[in-house]
Amino acid sequence: MGIIYRRAGRITEAIESFEEYDKLGVKGKEVENLVALGDAYRFANMWDMAFARYKKSIAVLRSEWTEEKLSKYMHLRGLFAQSTFALGRAYLERGDLEEAKHRFEYAVQVFRETENDYLLEVVVSLLGRVYQAQGKWKEAEQRYLESYRLARGQNRLRHAAEALILLCDMHTAKGTLAEIPLYAEEAERLTREYEYWDQLAKLGLIQANVLLDEEKSEEAFAKYAEAMTFALRFNRYLLDEMVEKIIVKCQEHREQGKEMLERLIEYWQTGTLDGKPLVEAEREGRGREKENGRPQKMVVEQLEAWLRTLEGESNTNNKW
Repeated sequence: MGIIYRRAGRITEAIESFEEYDKLGVKGKEVENLVALGDAYRFANMWDMAFARYKKSIAVLRSEWTEEKLSKYMHLRGLFAQSTFALGRAYLERGDLEEAKHRFEYAVQVFRETENDYLLEVVVSLLGRVYQAQGKWKEAEQRYLESYRLARGQNRLRHAAEALILLCDMHTAKGTLAEIPLYAEEAERLTREYEYWDQLAKLGLIQANVLLDEEKSEEAFAKYAEAMTFALRFNRYLLDEMVEKIIVKCQEHREQGKEMLERLIEYWQTGTLDGKPLVEAEREGRGREKENGRPQKMVVEQLEAWLRTLEGESNTNNKW
């Protein structure tokens, strides 16, 4: 059940399910469950707990098997590589690129040798993110395209859509905006058809940022509002991530950004989701999820705080 909860964005229930399973001490499944539990904590931004579970999964393998057997037997190599790249993903999301990279490269080597395309697809995509963060555009694009081909070949449409969204994000960062429609159209078709709310939110954010840079404020507003709503459908963790990134982008655009924040505040205060006010739906969503040590603030509260900051900076500049 933990996997089902996690995919649905119900992270607290996923954590509880994985923790209960871990207490059972089921032989042969402990490592995989610890990795899944680490992933759930990672989604909740509970980093100490995530790192602890990933490292424990590696420790369990090393306590039960010799290094010789871990490097010799295909199944054990696969499990060790799985724990290794899961830890690498946590390092990646915390900004430690070198710690992430060498773990991903090890996992890619193992999964190629063992012909495990299922996990290879995931890891080459993560390696692409490392290269993108390093500004190695060609290498990043190659990994994302390989991830897309592998996902398509296995009919893993969610993963195929994710690879396309990463390609859109890479071309945005690179500044090659003309390339984005090549991937965005299929990504949007897949995500809307199968209601991948989290991916719709991420794609919408990319599109909105490009529109804001092009000074197409009306279209950008529609995309931002839609992205926030999709994120709310998924979970409050993604919603907070979207709001944080929108604020950063609006800061870059000063007056235009200030106007955007004002419109988004009004939208969130007056809009609805499935007939329910967005603010009420947000409050319910936050109530369902586990605290992660970071103080929770409602969307309007977050946006208003930064709006006051921008207004203060604008007033200061006007004095001079």
